[in-house]
Amino acid sequence: MVKHGIKDGRVILVSSTVGLMGMVGYSQYSPTKWAIRGLAECLRQEFILYSIKVHVYFVATIESPGFAAETKTKPSITKAIEGSENTDKSPKARALALIEGIRKEQFMIASDWMTDIFRVAAIGITPRNFLIKDFILLLLSWILLPIWRMYADYLVRKERKVKSQ
Repeated sequence: MVKHGIKDGRVILVSSTVGLMGMVGYSQYSPTKWAIRGLAECLRQEFILYSIKVHVYFVATIESPGFAAETKTKPSITKAIEGSENTDKSPKARALALIEGIRKEQFMIASDWMTDIFRVAAIGITPRNFLIKDFILLLLSWILLPIWRMYADYLVRKERKVKSQ
């Protein structure tokens, strides 16, 4: 885009909810999704020079043949932790969330409300989407995420006890 003089271009990178947080069962997958966030943050700042906008989409589960295949070998503990997600997992719903985030000029785009809470909790120094909403979500994340993390850790410890017997 820079070489061809394209102004007001866009680069859209796709990560995952587990690019914002670690979780049992995703040790091979999650680090690459964290790396996408790091790349997006670097590119966002570098491309300001050229009026090119960068977005990074943190998408939750998408109902797809790949997800169905992944579920066959996914550890039961991972399935238990993921079981609480109750949003529309259709490809169309996930694509619409991405388009809406781009329309709103969001840098970090979340596919659902839970990913949005993880986004706010992991935001660091990245640009905010909507200051008041992000502040409220951040306050909620300070309350809800430690509870979620304790529950997830509890399930892992419980699974460890089952496997050691």
